[in-house]
Parts: sequence; C-alpha cells; structure tokens
Amino acid sequence: MPMPATHRPWPVTAICLSLMAAGLLAILHAFSGATAAYGIFHPALRAVACLGLFAGVSGVWVMERWGLWLVVAAAMAFVGLDLFFGAFRAVEGLVPLAALGLLPFRRRFH
Repeated sequence: MPMPATHRPWPVTAICLSLMAAGLLAILHAFSGATAAYGIFHPALRAVACLGLFAGVSGVWVMERWGLWLVVAAAMAFVGLDLFFGAFRAVEGLVPLAALGLLPFRRRFH
C-alpha cells in the first residue's frame, strides 16, 4: 500500500536543489585536478560523501526521515574530510549549513 504524499515545504525544495548543485560542483572540483595536492584519497572519499549526499537528498525530496539524517551526516563528512586533508575553505561551510537548515522541518518528515 503506497504511503500518502507529504507536502514538501518550499524551503526544503530550495535546500534540496542547492545541495544537489553543491554536490555536482564538488564532484567536478574533486576530479578536476585541483584537489590532487591533497593526496590520492581525498577526491575518492569526497566522491563517496557526494554519493551519500545525493542519496540523502533523494530521501529528503520525498520527505523521508532517513534522508534528513543522511544529508546531515554526509554534509558533516564533507567538512570532516576537508579538515582532515587540510583542504577546507570557508565557502564549503555552506553545505552543512544548508543541511542543518532542514532540521526545523524534521517533524514533517515521516
């Protein structure tokens, strides 16, 4: 039996779209050669974090609670990886801020 559709608030839609754009840009950046200075594992681990982000955003898009927590975890993984490898830039702090912007809507997720 299909679950009833849940209305997605417009801020959740905007955050999902911005996280998808940030994830695509992060993948392009990781494999552009710009991150080669941080070691051979940094781009690969960042791509894994992007996959987690994309999976989480797909869950958030349909208002699933697991998607919310996966997005938050993947966004924190982005920051953690960059801090660990010494590649953190202030603009990359926007990804976890956007993910945390979903938390006020957590009661609407099922």
